[in-house]
Amino acid sequence: MKLIFDKINLTKHKQSPFQGDLYKIYNEERQKIYFKLQKTKTLFGLESRYNNKYIKWTINYNIIDSIKLLENSLKEQFNYCNIDNVISKIIYKKNYPVLLESKISNRKLSNDIIYHEKGELTSYDSINNKKIYNVSLILDNIFIKKNNSKNTLYYNLEIDSIQIINVA
Repeated sequence: MKLIFDKINLTKHKQSPFQGDLYKIYNEERQKIYFKLQKTKTLFGLESRYNNKYIKWTINYNIIDSIKLLENSLKEQFNYCNIDNVISKIIYKKNYPVLLESKISNRKLSNDIIYHEKGELTSYDSINNKKIYNVSLILDNIFIKKNNSKNTLYYNLEIDSIQIINVA
């Protein structure tokens, strides 16, 4: 998988707790990278950490392979940064299906993400384990954190859209 990237921020300020580089990522046609999760569900619904909202989706082996291919491509294309570790969004836990963590952008409201009829009210709290969803995710940027002699690559898969298919 060939990726194109633009460096968009250099965070080397002494007052910043983060030291590293931020990159905007595109596919070879300079388009955003999308992942489509078909007929998926969430086990836990909406989760919050600090000021961020996340949803973990169940995924199949095709998506696992696609995400691993992406992570390997990122590591290869940023080999000049000597990446020691890639923080994966794939979650393996005993007695649970394989999950993929996705982030809800702080810049978007639930009406921007959840498909709905005109006039219908939406809420992230309505996303639960009783429904089946089609979800579109975007890889928008990556961050390479430089910590002493180790370089770690972080990425987020942001939710672009959620379509409720039916009740499980």
